[in-house]
Amino acid sequence: MRTRSLLGKLGCAIGLCVMVDGVAQISYESYSDLDSLRYEIGQQLEAAQSTGQVKSYDDLSLDTLRLLLYLHAKLGNTEKANEVSEAVFRKSPDDKQALFALLSMNLESQQKDEVLRLAQKLNSMYPEDGQVKYYLGQAYYMNGFYKEANSILSELPDYQFENKLYPQEFDIAEKAFMGSEWAYAANMILKGLEAGDGSLSFDVDFEQKERLQLIFAKRLGHIGAGAIAKLFNQGNVFVTKANGGQALNDRYKIYGEFEVPHIQLDGTSLWRDSSRTFVQGIIGLNYNRNNWDANFHAGAHQDGGIFGGSFAKNFDYGKSVSIDGFYGRRSEDTLLLERLNARTNGAGIFGQYSFDDKYKSYVNGRIEGRNIDVDGEDLSTAFGLYLNADRLISTNITQLRGGYRANYITYSSVNASSDVIQEIALPGLTQTQRGEILSNSLPEAIHRHGLFLSWKDYVNGDFSYHGIVGYDYDFEQSSGLYYVSAGLAYYINDKSRISADLGYFSDPSLGQAGSDLWQALVSFQMGL
Repeated sequence: MRTRSLLGKLGCAIGLCVMVDGVAQISYESYSDLDSLRYEIGQQLEAAQSTGQVKSYDDLSLDTLRLLLYLHAKLGNTEKANEVSEAVFRKSPDDKQALFALLSMNLESQQKDEVLRLAQKLNSMYPEDGQVKYYLGQAYYMNGFYKEANSILSELPDYQFENKLYPQEFDIAEKAFMGSEWAYAANMILKGLEAGDGSLSFDVDFEQKERLQLIFAKRLGHIGAGAIAKLFNQGNVFVTKANGGQALNDRYKIYGEFEVPHIQLDGTSLWRDSSRTFVQGIIGLNYNRNNWDANFHAGAHQDGGIFGGSFAKNFDYGKSVSIDGFYGRRSEDTLLLERLNARTNGAGIFGQYSFDDKYKSYVNGRIEGRNIDVDGEDLSTAFGLYLNADRLISTNITQLRGGYRANYITYSSVNASSDVIQEIALPGLTQTQRGEILSNSLPEAIHRHGLFLSWKDYVNGDFSYHGIVGYDYDFEQSSGLYYVSAGLAYYINDKSRISADLGYFSDPSLGQAGSDLWQALVSFQMGL
């Protein structure tokens, strides 16, 4: 009865009805799925069935016990795995394969104390084994010993692992990224890029560099510069920018931005040729902890102050919600208002949700309310709804995405006095003509729905190109419009990137001084 009871328990666990001693020498790491593992165990047991019944785990061979342990570990049967491991250790004290199987099982179930104990034991037995060091680094990280983890994992580029698609540092950086350990994550990405030099696929190489740039820009030290040129039918906008920042620690970063917009407005029958250069700058503080993020900034332009802030909560990857407020932000509603240095004050709520891991689908939306003023005088109130959804077109063409977007913005009637346009109005205009300039400075509404395709591909690990084409239907104008944009990005080194984009928009709907737009952008960023 004792034999039948033991066999029954094992049979329920692995789908077998008899257990006899196995004889073959098998390496369980070679089994990539449970069915092949069950089959091999069955073959071993059936091959030796005539040798007699098995009364306990001790009657099984070491190889069969290892296979059983591996299967129980894969299935998450912790109690059974521990029982089998005791029999393994009676035959082979400190058995390496058994320790690895237990370590893998406890990693999967996040038993961090046991992971650390097993990793330390393996490291004491095999101090020169690179894979053991990798698990020890993981164990230190899981238990919050980041300095120890960094010390151990810094040695990993000297080790080579079989069947690795990319260096293990990228896995570690992912965990550090999710845990808001920014300096640690950046260090691991840099080490992974060094370890994988010349062997990484283009997409992995480039995307890890993009992640590194994001960490530098938002959380660590960086400097950057850029320029934007917008060419309209009736004028143009040139903006030069500089920015930089420095992390105080993994929670706080100070940053600053400086911007010089130059606006040129071509003359019409109502206003004269004119241009003006503005200067504005801000300093800010970013705080992040436990997937919460807060930003506060303050600054000035020559006609007033600039203030703002935001709070965001990040959930699983690709899911977030945020609320923000702003005062004195430069209005880009129309070219005419840009020339008048119009400012906008308001608040908004943004949310994003990701789903369908196979096609990497995203939906995000924003609700916004704001006031627009010129020289401190209220001009109009705007309310906006924005929606965007996109996903991969095919899992075989990972750089091609398709999507839908919708914009709905309403503007209240313009009610400011005609004095706000004094510097651009032609001499001798009547009050009615001045009112016409003001009333045409904003559309009544923008109501659009459209579809788009975007793509990205890699020439090599340092160089990529991207683009987007789209078509929108405007219900206010009862007409369609299209846009196309393409760009390049090049990494000078792992920490420095330069990018450039060029686009055309058939009708950006930017008011009377608007139709048709060519836009060019260039930017540079270096992590510190």
